[in-house]
Amino acid sequence: MTPVVTLDTIVHRVAARDVEGVVDELVAALAQVHGLGRAELRAGFGEREALGSTAFGHGVAIPHARFDVAHPLAAVGLAPSGLTTRGPDDEPVRVVVALVSPPDGIQHLQALAILGRMLIAPGAIAALLLAPDRMGVLRQLSRALEDDASLRGA
Repeated sequence: MTPVVTLDTIVHRVAARDVEGVVDELVAALAQVHGLGRAELRAGFGEREALGSTAFGHGVAIPHARFDVAHPLAAVGLAPSGLTTRGPDDEPVRVVVALVSPPDGIQHLQALAILGRMLIAPGAIAALLLAPDRMGVLRQLSRALEDDASLRGA
């Protein structure tokens, strides 16, 4: 299941310098847009991050938490100059996608898989970082989703 990203859950240029701070910014957006409990949501992300970094390389981190939502939701934060947080490939994180999924395991795993494929596709990160504004980011995400679906024959 594809996570829902809206214009108001995109932070075109994050203020934070590390993934933890970016998660705070993205949690604020998710809480405001979707009416979720900010403290509870932040605690869910904190529990997952305590297990290990969600930076997986290629300049991407996908912090994720399970929460009482009907379908996967996501917020996107961009840091073109890179964060102090680095992935296993020692590249600085530049794109953070905070994913909130229902407790049901299958939707969570499907959403993570879709995001992972979309973000490691050739040129995907560069296109997001070059987007001039939030609408441009949303357009790039839509294109990446279409490309992913066509590659899978969906």
